[in-house]
Amino acid sequence: MITRGETPCWRHSGTARRLAVAMVTVLSTLILPADAAAQVVVGRVVDEGDGRVVATALVRLLDEEGEYRSFVLADSVGLYRLVIDEPGEYFLSVERIGYVPFRSPLLAFSIADGTYPIDLQVSAAPLGLPGLTVTAEQRAAGDQRIRLHVGRNPSSLRIPLLTRADIENHIDKARDFEHVVRWTDTPSITVKLTTEGPCFQYRQRHCIEVFLDGFHVNPEVVNTLPLDIVESVVILLPNESIVYEAGAILLFTAGWFR
Repeated sequence: MITRGETPCWRHSGTARRLAVAMVTVLSTLILPADAAAQVVVGRVVDEGDGRVVATALVRLLDEEGEYRSFVLADSVGLYRLVIDEPGEYFLSVERIGYVPFRSPLLAFSIADGTYPIDLQVSAAPLGLPGLTVTAEQRAAGDQRIRLHVGRNPSSLRIPLLTRADIENHIDKARDFEHVVRWTDTPSITVKLTTEGPCFQYRQRHCIEVFLDGFHVNPEVVNTLPLDIVESVVILLPNESIVYEAGAILLFTAGWFR
């Protein structure tokens, strides 16, 4: 069990790729007031090699079966704050381009209003790794998972699915997700900037919601999503899916397809 006032630092061993527990230190500056009747995990994502912060890393909460429960993005100085709705045992995972995907040991969060300071260390991916080659079987499996999620085969959608290769081909001009949608040049969707963030309007009507791995993304953080963690983008127009009847823009990471 993790108790308040302690800062476990979970890291990834670069050689054996196993989890190990580092020194426990006090993280009093990162302890924030806990949300009512919820557990709050706070900490920093750092490079285990040199201790530098890892900005905009995707930190996920997974249950005992490995199912995603929530996520948060670390900020520009590597800080993250993740709210857990109910006590239980969970994994924490981290994904960021250039680093080996990380998953913590199973952690027990048992205090109903507890704050748990936990630093997460990730190891840099080896240099010179060959590019990812997606086989026909992997693509078919990915399309099948998307079909089960949205209730439609992605090939039958009016707007073609965007793959990782599509994003990489336009990465120079697609500085953020707003620009990704702009260069898709979809006549029925326009991007309108609001005080809350980008609004993706369908035929000048309502704003289409954005989701990352099935979780709603607030407009104000849409453009902070690092494009290098996105594996596929599915744009659903209204009435194309019974799951997202009002339409949706779905972003999926590589971890979601595992």
